[in-house]
Amino acid sequence: MTISTWDSNDARIKWREVIDTAAAGDTDVVITRYGKPVVAVIDYADFLALQEELDDLRATKRADAICC
Repeated sequence: MTISTWDSNDARIKWREVIDTAAAGDTDVVITRYGKPVVAVIDYADFLALQEELDDLRATKRADAICC
């Protein structure tokens, strides 16, 4: 698996290419803003496979924010 990094301005201009790249399933796309990664675009099938783990991660983050 490879990762392609795009600046947010370029990603906005070439959004269709970003989607096509991620949808192919071979490359994840990381979009940066001011040089810092802010989002990742991944194939939808991969997202579905990760959904339960992602829910657990987000629940843990919310719990940490409440208690600490």
